[in-house]
Amino acid sequence: MVDEKYQNNKVYALEAIKSSSENFRYVSSELKNDEEIVELAVSCDGELISYAQERFLKIPEIVKIAINNTPKAIRYVEEELFESLFEEEYIKSKLQQEGLNLQFFPEKYKYDKKFCDLAIASNWKAYKFCLCKDILEDRQLALKIVSNDGLMLEYLDDKFKSDFEIIITAVSNNKESKQYICNTVKERITKVFN
Repeated sequence: MVDEKYQNNKVYALEAIKSSSENFRYVSSELKNDEEIVELAVSCDGELISYAQERFLKIPEIVKIAINNTPKAIRYVEEELFESLFEEEYIKSKLQQEGLNLQFFPEKYKYDKKFCDLAIASNWKAYKFCLCKDILEDRQLALKIVSNDGLMLEYLDDKFKSDFEIIITAVSNNKESKQYICNTVKERITKVFN
């Protein structure tokens, strides 16, 4: 933690942040409004942008530094600014880098098949953040998802939770996935094995 007497000293704050980016949290409001200080902080830990003055969320260069350093920092960008800050190719590159970044994107992107496809190709667990009907109704994809992790059955459309091939694949992969099987199917299975 930055000593109180130094909280508004820019030179000291710069050194303190260089030694530990967490020190940014303790500098004065005035210094959290200083572009050099904020740029240094977010270049160390992008999520520190949440402690900066709000105006920095509207400065593309600062936001991009934060996100390039820590992709999760994208969650602090307001939806109405998202498209004005980022071109489609940049957004695609973030999904190709790590599909789970989809969870931090505005809903519009979660409904768009091309963005969901990119996210899932990068990390199949991104499936749980997709809202695209074509993705959610794709049985072959659902089968592939549970073959990677049976617990992903939780995120599948209800019709797949009663699909025997998908259930068997999920349970074979992870027995804990039984909890996500459709209740009517559970009852039928229980009757057969009791």
